Order: sequence, then C-alpha cells, then structure tokens
Amino acid sequence: MKRTMMKQHDIDHWLDNEAEAYMTELGLRRGQTVLDFGCNQGYYSVPAAKAVGPNGNVYALDKDADVLNTVRGTATEAGLKQVTLVNTYGGTKTPLADETVDVVFLHEIFPIHPLILSAPEPLFVVQDHFQVML
Repeated sequence: MKRTMMKQHDIDHWLDNEAEAYMTELGLRRGQTVLDFGCNQGYYSVPAAKAVGPNGNVYALDKDADVLNTVRGTATEAGLKQVTLVNTYGGTKTPLADETVDVVFLHEIFPIHPLILSAPEPLFVVQDHFQVML
C-alpha cells in the first residue's frame, strides 16, 4: 500500500512541478502538434498540451478506453481543450493524416508493443523535420 501511495505522490509531483518545464526543455513549442502514442494516464499528454498552448494540439492515443477517460478528465479539469483522444482498440494504425504531427512520444511503447517496430504507420504522420521522443 505504501508503494502505491509513493508512486501516486511521485506522479503528482511530476505533474505539478516538473512536467511542463520538461516538455519545454525537450523543445515543445506553442502551436505544435504532438502525438502521445500509448498515452496511458496522460502523464505526458497533459503537460504537452500545456506546453503547446491553446493553438497547439495533442493526440492522446491508446487502446484502453478507461485510460482515455482518465486523460479526458484530467485535461478537462486543467481546462485543456487541445487534447484529442484517439482509441486504437489495440491496432497500430492511426486515423491521422500523413505529415500532421510535429512530435511523437513513444514512452514505454517499444518494450510493450514490439510489433510497432515493423509497423511504420505511426511515424508517417510526422512532418519532414520531426522529433521522436523515446
């Protein structure tokens, strides 16, 4: 039980004190479009949305409707309208058009979904000069 509380404390500390500055350090800028592939609870989606501002957009993509609902609630609570939820239902294809994303977050995706290495589709949405944050 103590471990779970510590973990939540760490998450809260990250979101409240470090996450937005970290996004800026990574190079996120106002107006950019971000794809958080495998967004889970939105620990990167929400701070990324703050970093790109109201004229940017964050696609929070996951296969789990429950975690997407959590992201929706967190984004709504923070007043962030620039978070778009995308449910893949376990697939690797996205509904995003090619060259529409500036930055892709793939946090903890490769160990969880090794088939993604052979499915280049998620990376096609990135514009010519792109960044992939692993």
